[in-house]
Amino acid sequence: LCQSKGASCYGLELLNEPDGRIPRDHLLTYYTAAITAVRKHLPLDKPLMIMEWPDQLGWWKDRKPFNYASHGRILFSTHVYPAEGADTIDQQAARDAVAPNLAGIKNFHLGSPYPLVVTEYALAGHGSAMPEDLFDYNSLASWYVHQFNQFGAGSMVWNFDAKKDMPSWGPIAAPQVGSRPVDWEAIYSALGN
Repeated sequence: LCQSKGASCYGLELLNEPDGRIPRDHLLTYYTAAITAVRKHLPLDKPLMIMEWPDQLGWWKDRKPFNYASHGRILFSTHVYPAEGADTIDQQAARDAVAPNLAGIKNFHLGSPYPLVVTEYALAGHGSAMPEDLFDYNSLASWYVHQFNQFGAGSMVWNFDAKKDMPSWGPIAAPQVGSRPVDWEAIYSALGN
């Protein structure tokens, strides 16, 4: 896939959302074999991404199983969503709902040799996200982006469920989330990019 896309292919994620019940030793065996197979086709500098949940990142941090000479450039990716049933319309409670995820990300960032990217998060779970919804999605989006950049190599908002009745799951494509549009340009310009 990456060979056919050339320079426009940043890298590959080898497995999306592994079940938390899978022993990480088994995942390590899978990833090691997958990396060996992929490296027959991709150079060492083309990133391969290992997706892991925030609460499992410590396992990889403690073991540091990959190195550039044998595996090439390895990045970790993670997804950040509030705990099931953590819906809230209070801004601080919305932030607190992802605090355990952020703690896992920070811990990994501070003790791991691998860069980490948040490859999914959503603005869902804070109201209907329809025009009458007054939750401040801009503040939450800005807070997310800045938190993820502080302890990682950036983030990508989940935008694939962009239906008119679910704007908080597609906040890039949606004309607005809640009572106003999410001002992504202002959020990212504050990063100095």
